[in-house]
Amino acid sequence: MTTISALLAAEHFQDLLREAETERRLGLFRSARPNHRVELFDLLRGLRTGLRRLRDAVTGPSGPRPAAA
Repeated sequence: MTTISALLAAEHFQDLLREAETERRLGLFRSARPNHRVELFDLLRGLRTGLRRLRDAVTGPSGPRPAAA
């Protein structure tokens, strides 16, 4: 009975090692993959800021103007 128990324990241990290796590889894959959503968001935010500055430079500040005297 001890031989069978030892074989079952060894097989279970091998399964645990395989699962740990799979999780490690998935973690490496996820960390190496770029986060395109963040990069796209930063690009869009920069474009909006640039366009806003350009619009303000061309049209002047937007807001109420004093009445002509």
